[in-house]
Amino acid sequence: MFLCLIAMDRYLAIVYPLSSRSVRSVRVAAVLGVAVWILTFLFCLSGLLPSVFDSDRLLCLEKYPVSPRYAHFKIITMVLGFLLPCAILGYTSAHIGVTLHQSPSLSNHERNKIVGILVVITVNFIVVFGPYHLVGGYRFVSLLLTDEPCGFEQSIFLVYRLCYGLTSLNTLLDPLFYIFLCPDARLELQRSLPCLRTGQNNRKNTTTSCRYQLDTDRDN
Repeated sequence: MFLCLIAMDRYLAIVYPLSSRSVRSVRVAAVLGVAVWILTFLFCLSGLLPSVFDSDRLLCLEKYPVSPRYAHFKIITMVLGFLLPCAILGYTSAHIGVTLHQSPSLSNHERNKIVGILVVITVNFIVVFGPYHLVGGYRFVSLLLTDEPCGFEQSIFLVYRLCYGLTSLNTLLDPLFYIFLCPDARLELQRSLPCLRTGQNNRKNTTTSCRYQLDTDRDN
């Protein structure tokens, strides 16, 4: 849901830059951010605590097969945590792309760069979180309908856990995308890692030498 707030802020800033100035303030962003965190925490607490908390061992353990209450909770989580953000990201990105295409103040390079960043963010979200939520949705809906939940849980356990592990890649891919897409991030990385500066200097020296050699050959 936090990603949805960022997408909406970006959408208002580009599509409605003047009329949204009063809404896009630090105070509004802080209030909305805190509200989203609190509502998400309460929602997860209401769904997880009675379903997976073991009062005897004071641990939160996912039980197999899961209870119907927990299955309903996970289905709602899939809708609010994946389908709704996908719809918001797709809608805002499409409108931003149309607005940028109609803007005469941007060059084609700048326009393509912004659109490329939006596409990468959206695709990253779908690829990383999509398998987990879709397989999870199939799992929990099937558990509500099947007469043999134990056998079904056993058949889908490995796939579901692999998709769950795939979500961890988000913390790795996001910094890499920002490094490759944002010039400021690349410059900061070059300042932090001297080996990158050395490699870049070597490439510059090689390019300069080649140009000097070509100019010398032309003069001769």
